[in-house]
Amino acid sequence: GDNAFGAIANPATDTLDFLYGVSSGDGFDLHGGGNMTSRVKALSIASDGRIGIGTDAPSANTVLHAKKGTVSTKYIDSASTVVIEDTEARLQLVADNSGSNAAGITLSNGSKHWAVHHRGPSESNLLAFGYVDSTTTADLLNQSVPKMVIDTDGHVGVGTDDPAFRFHTYHPT
Repeated sequence: GDNAFGAIANPATDTLDFLYGVSSGDGFDLHGGGNMTSRVKALSIASDGRIGIGTDAPSANTVLHAKKGTVSTKYIDSASTVVIEDTEARLQLVADNSGSNAAGITLSNGSKHWAVHHRGPSESNLLAFGYVDSTTTADLLNQSVPKMVIDTDGHVGVGTDDPAFRFHTYHPT
């Protein structure tokens, strides 16, 4: 059966003032708000380590499944590690507005690494699509060499990180 612990309720209203945990089967659920009979599940950890936020059924191969709204028709990549599910799902990476490294995503396959990188103000706030081949653990995002950039004026550079025209290509040989 379910075993609740850490529930702290207001005796006058039977509402919870704090989150509480419930072990169920081989998993663990964290609840909050409401009362003991109408608890709201905030976090689920399945016995195999999958984590669900806002859902008690994270996708089969997913490590983290965050669900906010109800999506009626969904086709989730069965190999996805992270799934964000909402009627208007968004992911934002925020960095300090200084230096050359702002926010980015590195896509890796062995020693081959592609990077989508919003470079900081000292790099003219370029959006860079770069590549690096590396077999070491390092700052791969910063080491990636831009193959294509978009500047804040909308100029696209291929082979150059300083496009002078709307579409500027450069190949030295």
